[in-house]
Amino acid sequence: MATAVCVSVVRLDGSHVAGPSLKVPCGETVGGLLASVGASRERLIYEERLLPRSKRLVEDCGVPDGSTLLLLTLAPHVRLDIGNNERLSLHGITALAEGLPEDSALESVRLPSARLWGAESGRAVAAVVNRTSKLQHLDLSGNGGLCASGVKAFAQALNTTTVDLKSLDLDMCELEGVEGGEAVAAALRAIPGLLLLRMVNNRLIGAGGVRALTRGLPENAALQSIFLGEIMLYRECGGEAVAALLAKAKRLESLSLFGNRALYAAGVQALATDLTGEELLTSIDLGDCGLEGGQGGKAVEAVLQKLKHVKHLEVSSNWELQASGLMAIAEGLGQDHHLESMTAARCGLCGALAGDALGTLMLNAPDLKRLQLPENRLCNDGLVNWEQVLSTTKRVMALTSLSLGECDIKGAVGGESVAMLLRCCPSLEYLDLSGNEELGNNGLVALKEGLQGFELKLEQLRLGTCNLEGREGGAAVADLLSVLPTVRRCEVSGNRDLGADGIIALTEGFIAQRNANPENIRGLDALDLGQCGLDGPEGGLAVAKLIRAVPLEEIRLASNWGLSTPGIEKLSKELLAAADDGWNCKLKLLDISECWIAKEAGGFAIARLIRAAPDLETLNISFNWELSAVGFRTIAASLPDPTGISSLQLEKCGLAGPDGGRAVAEVAACCPCLEKLNLANNWGLSAAGVVALVQNMPSCPLLAAAELGNCELEGNFGGAAAAALASVCLAHGTGAQG
Repeated sequence: MATAVCVSVVRLDGSHVAGPSLKVPCGETVGGLLASVGASRERLIYEERLLPRSKRLVEDCGVPDGSTLLLLTLAPHVRLDIGNNERLSLHGITALAEGLPEDSALESVRLPSARLWGAESGRAVAAVVNRTSKLQHLDLSGNGGLCASGVKAFAQALNTTTVDLKSLDLDMCELEGVEGGEAVAAALRAIPGLLLLRMVNNRLIGAGGVRALTRGLPENAALQSIFLGEIMLYRECGGEAVAALLAKAKRLESLSLFGNRALYAAGVQALATDLTGEELLTSIDLGDCGLEGGQGGKAVEAVLQKLKHVKHLEVSSNWELQASGLMAIAEGLGQDHHLESMTAARCGLCGALAGDALGTLMLNAPDLKRLQLPENRLCNDGLVNWEQVLSTTKRVMALTSLSLGECDIKGAVGGESVAMLLRCCPSLEYLDLSGNEELGNNGLVALKEGLQGFELKLEQLRLGTCNLEGREGGAAVADLLSVLPTVRRCEVSGNRDLGADGIIALTEGFIAQRNANPENIRGLDALDLGQCGLDGPEGGLAVAKLIRAVPLEEIRLASNWGLSTPGIEKLSKELLAAADDGWNCKLKLLDISECWIAKEAGGFAIARLIRAAPDLETLNISFNWELSAVGFRTIAASLPDPTGISSLQLEKCGLAGPDGGRAVAEVAACCPCLEKLNLANNWGLSAAGVVALVQNMPSCPLLAAAELGNCELEGNFGGAAAAALASVCLAHGTGAQG
């Protein structure tokens, strides 16, 4: 048997990497080969397949002797999140700027709620941006003391020749009136390439602030998307101010006015009146703008008459819009409109009249592909009328995504009504029925019967919080999926009475379907069983049987508090025993967050799960606050081989101080492919813990995203610690590129 193969590694331009032929041992991993040619951060492609770094090139990936592999170069996109550390303040941001390497490759920095105040803080943030010429995204939201003086100082201190920001978040920064608008305009002049701007919930900006922003806006600004939600735009003067902004910001494609509750129909009508019709907007959000009934709907329709390019419309949280308002919008649509997506959550759409309006909307918007309607009391009657309107045409509906969450759909009649509606939408790929608490087992049975013999292309199905109970509930889910063979992702979270019996019935249903039709292998890839009442070893065993029966790639078990350590122990023992017997686990994502996993026993069980799932890439064990450092050290000690995990979610896991930081470093040492590390909400971690993590950090050449939000980082020490961790990521990225 050959002990090595010869392969050729080439770049996109056809040039060879490390010579025309490389001799690679048969047991070498993809990551090992990349490291040997100095390309740890790149990816290898063989026959249009992206090769996983943790897999062996020959045995696992099937690469034969004489093959040519394509090397795909990836630029380092390093992201740092240190938001909600309220004691970080000015001194921490200053230390962060000073600690970052010159011309660093940071792509994103999040500093929300960092207690930044006034001009000095603005200049400190500018120093961070000036230090990171490749920075694309900056989030300063929730810094209520920043105010106009801080934003102006930020703009004045920026190095305009190097700044390359594409998005800036100034939500909740206490920007007020004309002075606030002028400050934002100054920032836009200093950042000529800015594409997205958020200034939501600066409640005293008002129309005067928007006009000041417009006056100061540079000609031919690059801005494509702006969020002006909750800034106290009032009636006609608010609408006119927005129209003036659109006239000057000629490249704007997306506008959000969500939450301007005093705009009312009069303000939206004034906006429509002052529009030129030459605007390029493709998305507009008029949610929670005080729109009521037919008058509100006609105001929206007047805007759409001017904005012919709009593809996405949102009118959510206009509670009094109701069926009459939706009908006014629908009746105003014509052949020159190209609406593809509409969201109308919480709009008071009730019963039969709402069904008539929705049917009319779909008939008059033939390009409509996405319709989101959660939290409207459509009820069964609304669905019946909706289907009746659609049945008047032979045209095939283009709808691919439909959300009917919390729409008061009830029982068998509701399930039958949903089925009739779906028969009018053969292209549907996504369906959300979550939150219909009275749908129940009978509703799913009726839905299945109504879809029998009908071919639907559904790929994602959400059935969360539908009051599915016990064995009957599990069997109903399995039966429904039997007539929806294309479904790849299914959510049943929040059905707290499903329990282990329900999961066992679900598994038995899948097995029976496979035995009845061996050629039609169940295509389900992802299953969400969060908050399904799974308890202890019985719950763990039920999940293990399911995973063994169905080749899932993703499973979510979040918030099954009753599972606790004994349940995870049982799950891990069953899966590892099966793996030792030759079973091949396909899991790539495992979410066991908030399952009350604790201490050494919990850590050992988690390690067994990792060993049982060799393809695992994303592991979420957040909100197991009793796991603590001792649990993580146990995980690390119980993993004999490196893993292929690229994303670790460790939020609120009881990690505190240097001991917690060192424990995370030990786990990271077992994850050479680690790209994302989330340590948010480990309140006691502090700067000392982050420093200990950095000091003990192994070689993780791919690490590019670190989240340290709400970790009690304070002042100079906190900022310096964050900079040290960012520098580790940047050093790996730079080294890989070199």
